[in-house]
Amino acid sequence: MDKNPGSYEIIKKNISFKSPGRIGLDTKTFSNEFYDVIHVDTQADPAFKPKKASVVWRNYPNVLPPNTVSEDEWGSIWKSNDIGGVGTVVQSPLKIDDIDSFKTPDPFAEGRFGPLMEMVPIAEFDSKYLILDYAAPLFERMHFLLGFENLMMSLLAETKKIKFLAEKLTDFMCGLIENAYKSTGNKLDGIYLQDDLGTQQGLLMSLSVFKDIFKPGYKKIFEAAHKHGMDVWLHSDGKIHPFLEHLIEIGLDVFNIQQPDLMGIDEIASLIKGKVAIHCTADIQDTMHKTPKDVAGQVRKLIDKWNTEKGGFIAYDYGDPETIGIPEKNRKTSFEAFMEFGGVNRQVGRKSRLNGA
Repeated sequence: MDKNPGSYEIIKKNISFKSPGRIGLDTKTFSNEFYDVIHVDTQADPAFKPKKASVVWRNYPNVLPPNTVSEDEWGSIWKSNDIGGVGTVVQSPLKIDDIDSFKTPDPFAEGRFGPLMEMVPIAEFDSKYLILDYAAPLFERMHFLLGFENLMMSLLAETKKIKFLAEKLTDFMCGLIENAYKSTGNKLDGIYLQDDLGTQQGLLMSLSVFKDIFKPGYKKIFEAAHKHGMDVWLHSDGKIHPFLEHLIEIGLDVFNIQQPDLMGIDEIASLIKGKVAIHCTADIQDTMHKTPKDVAGQVRKLIDKWNTEKGGFIAYDYGDPETIGIPEKNRKTSFEAFMEFGGVNRQVGRKSRLNGA
């Protein structure tokens, strides 16, 4: 890609609304030529040995084969489905009465950032924005540990214990961020957190519970990232509109949206446009399964509605299309539409390849 301005600068200017000249591209999972962001997944402690499964759980993009039982470093047991992938938790290791004695994995474990360290010189040389991915920092980690139903009942019945668990998870995340900072020599640009807080219908908890139990932890995590020069990116599925102003208030920099139809394009525009950078794709549950014309149309609408004159928009390619059945032609159309309507083709002197979509 054109290195003047470089990819790093494009992403930083989109996040800070400083007129980048085009949208950002988080599209390396589709194109090895046109992308601005390099993601690296956080690794388990290399010393961890699973006790109840034969393999260690791992996240995208190195997902497990079909019907594989794995164990993560927290002790949760997972099983992938008939297609493969990350899987779901089938056995949770923690009881509510054992929270006081529960110990998290070591966030400072040596070797945790081997793959990240390998990417540092590559990102520097190519002027890419380097980001560390971490799934389930707080809410989802709790239900992986306790089981979903047990957690939901305990949010109200055992609030004191759940708050203590939240503090332990927060301390782990802050330590992980510090370790990543030191391991890379301050060469890490952002941290990408994935924590689903909603459903198709609404919130998974009340706003008061979120503010009481989870907001303080997110605030400390966001502050730790900012202290070490990292932007905070967050993905959450579901309709979490009442949480957004609170997440932005405590320092969220980039919000990932994979279901714009569910969230409501106009509604999101009125709530967060210009307040936080939006990192998105055409809707992966609906539009991405329709025609290429539908995909291109929604991409154009997203840019029109969510981008600003000063930036704030980063295109995203969903990295596991096979698992959810996204047609490859629609994935290609999405990429080409972002390139065309997001000003990338214009900046790099590339002709449109939308082919009438």
